[in-house]
Amino acid sequence: MSVTAGFASRDLAPHMDYLLDPKGDWSVQQAAEARGWRPLAGFTLKNDQPDAVTWFRLGRASADRHSTLYLEICTHQPKNATVYAPVKGAPGGYIGLKAGWGGGGENDELGFISTVVALPRDLDDSRPLLLRWDDPFITEPRPVLYGQDAFLTMSWNTAALKFAIYGVMAAMILYNLVIALFLRDRAYFMYVLYMFAMLLYQAVVRGEIKIISFNAYQALYPMVLLLSTTTAVLGMQFARTFLTTKINLPRLDKALLLLMALFLTLVAGMDLLGFKPQANTASFLITPLMIPTVLGAACLRIRQGFGAARYFFLAWTVLSLGVLAYLLYGLGYLPSSMLTVHAAGLGAAAESVLLSLALADRIRGLRVDREALLERQRGLAHQAVTDELTGLYNKRYLLGDLKESVKRAAQGGQPLSVALFDVDHFKRFNDSFGHPKGDEVLAAMGHDIRGCVRDGDKGCRYGGEEFVVILPMAGLDQALAVAERVRGAIARRRFAVDADQWASVTVSAGVACLRAGENAAELLDRADKALYVAKRAGRDRTVVAE
Repeated sequence: MSVTAGFASRDLAPHMDYLLDPKGDWSVQQAAEARGWRPLAGFTLKNDQPDAVTWFRLGRASADRHSTLYLEICTHQPKNATVYAPVKGAPGGYIGLKAGWGGGGENDELGFISTVVALPRDLDDSRPLLLRWDDPFITEPRPVLYGQDAFLTMSWNTAALKFAIYGVMAAMILYNLVIALFLRDRAYFMYVLYMFAMLLYQAVVRGEIKIISFNAYQALYPMVLLLSTTTAVLGMQFARTFLTTKINLPRLDKALLLLMALFLTLVAGMDLLGFKPQANTASFLITPLMIPTVLGAACLRIRQGFGAARYFFLAWTVLSLGVLAYLLYGLGYLPSSMLTVHAAGLGAAAESVLLSLALADRIRGLRVDREALLERQRGLAHQAVTDELTGLYNKRYLLGDLKESVKRAAQGGQPLSVALFDVDHFKRFNDSFGHPKGDEVLAAMGHDIRGCVRDGDKGCRYGGEEFVVILPMAGLDQALAVAERVRGAIARRRFAVDADQWASVTVSAGVACLRAGENAAELLDRADKALYVAKRAGRDRTVVAE
């Protein structure tokens, strides 16, 4: 490579050769002189030897001595990586630049998000750049060589993009944490835990954590498989809670529980026992099973009518596409760019927003369902105390409410009256014109009572053709006026009983006002006696009880 003024960048991964060091004890001179280098075409390297490390040959560079070249070794954080830059006059001909989380404070990498070292300006272009790679998680790097100006531009753009990704995720976590504390909703708490684990995993695996604390970076990066396992398990538990799979999709719920158990036993278990390569392989095998299972559960819940599952499905789809794009970049099928390098982070940020929308839509749906349930309950409660034919309250309601009304009137020293109505000669009307016409009379009574009483008065069907109106805050004069309005209204009605025949009915009424010490039954009994006085006096009249 001829690196002159104005050089921007070059992806070295497609041009690398590799060689395995079986025992991991070669010096740089031994590696440089070794035979058997092979070209690396895509993500093909597989190192099954526990003690082996991999050497990569990156090519020769003729550098502009007036500017610094920067080598981004990997966007992830390796355990131990050493770049050997050929420099004339250096001991052994190479200068070693150490990087990675296993190197302690001896690292030569820059304090940047990804693993970057600054190459010496006096490179010897007669020998290649070499990279010694030792990592239990990542089998090969994806190095990119930058010129000084291009590196600064990439640095600013990366910082801005990372700030946006983590800013969005942190904002969503804090926002939904407040809602979780306010609503005490389990799904919100699971979302907060899942998103925090996702954010921490991204910050550790991509290196942002080392900007905050290098010690925390060194402590957490060896636990990256545990972090990824925790994130996956929390993600599936959130899916179970949000989609209520235990109730609505019991078979898929068992599948999710099985996958969670596999993550905890195979991945986390082998990692804790020191079998990191095997744990990493298990993670790669189980994860492809997790994603379609969760997406399948979301699809089925959508078919069941759970609208919020649409946002959930879209969220996991976006995350999966981001992870897929990053994997294709790592495999060499997609070029190195800001979007491909940070595709997984962008997918995680988008997922955090979409899942937040899913939670909001879920709460809205639950509120609508709750209001519908309350409305149904109110409707059922109304039906339980309402007479279907007349639309008035029924006898059960009358007896209970009259007792309460008497109690309130007695305690407050306020008047209370009742008016009792009976349709005159109703049996004769039924016998003459039939029960359907009799029902029309009763329905008309209900309509007229509702139209003639005051606000706060309660019309009730006592039974058969008898009706009662409870009149709170009403003395005899007011009760008599209401009773006369009802009696007059029904008397003015005409009922079509045949094609050219009309009929009318009258009602008799008895009115009584509550006396001191009197109970509901006694009040109603006096109104009933007044009604029978009206009947004996010729009907179609109102009588006030003594």
